[in-house]
Amino acid sequence: MRTAVLVVLAMVAFGLSEAAWPASVQNTDNQGYELIAVEPGYRQDFRRPYQVLEHSKTEICIYGCDLYLLSTGQGVRIGPDDTVTISWGVMRVERSFRNTP
Repeated sequence: MRTAVLVVLAMVAFGLSEAAWPASVQNTDNQGYELIAVEPGYRQDFRRPYQVLEHSKTEICIYGCDLYLLSTGQGVRIGPDDTVTISWGVMRVERSFRNTP
């Protein structure tokens, strides 16, 4: 019985560590921005436009993607659970501890 409980706990701990957490985009400006998210696909990349309103935070890209800020042309690659902060038209990426080698 004790061994079965330990096995179940190990499976739960491993499952939570391997779960995908969506990346988030936070805008700290008084101005909204338009983004293009490019997610990898099987035959071709999937491009999705996003609009980030002023002083807002939204979740985006569950498995990671490339983000392009249309007003400046800046691009960043983000992974799951990363946070992108837009301030004065510049994107800054804060990497998650899950994405660091």
